[in-house]
Amino acid sequence: IKHKFLNLYFCFTALGISIFALIFAVLFLKYGNNTAFTVFPSSSVTITPVSDESDGGNSVMYITESDTIAAYTYQLQSKFAYPYCGIKFHLTPSATTGIDLSKYDSIHIAITMSNSNAIRVFLKSYDPMITDTLKPNTYWYHEKEFIPSKHPGIASFSLNDFTISIWWKLLQNLQETRRTDKLKSVNHIEFLNGLSTSPSIDSVHVAIAKIFFTGKNRVVQT
Repeated sequence: IKHKFLNLYFCFTALGISIFALIFAVLFLKYGNNTAFTVFPSSSVTITPVSDESDGGNSVMYITESDTIAAYTYQLQSKFAYPYCGIKFHLTPSATTGIDLSKYDSIHIAITMSNSNAIRVFLKSYDPMITDTLKPNTYWYHEKEFIPSKHPGIASFSLNDFTISIWWKLLQNLQETRRTDKLKSVNHIEFLNGLSTSPSIDSVHVAIAKIFFTGKNRVVQT
């Protein structure tokens, strides 16, 4: 009886190990080869303010940055026809060298706002054919607009959700209407107020705790 019990014990132990190994293998195949690229927090990125002051506007903002939080407060003013304020993460020190994001599938952003307004996030790419580094609007603008209050914790989006900004295509006189993959050389990630946000006497506070990308690190066809 003792030997039978031991045999059953070892059989069940071996079966349990096999099941665990199978589960681990399935999880690894699904998630194990995912890669992650963290933009923030990171000591390698530089953060700068963005506002309509460069377009003759008078919206005001200030940044409060720490090792773990990139926060800013802004107040839109109506001097410029389309007032805007935000923050820009410089991914590389060079204006002509970007990060290849085409091998990632998704972006994840831990962000909070003091109201329920929308915010736009742009993946801005360098293109030697059209980009003038002294003119920020000549970088490609891949845009996603969302409402942070509807995404408590972390807002996650497929990179396929990003589209080329219509206003940018008009500005560049581009006729192409489909999404163009220019994510192989992304220099900046930029956050601006939602397009329909109106000037207000109230200040808006935005805090970003984390930005990272995940994906299969797949080979991109060229």
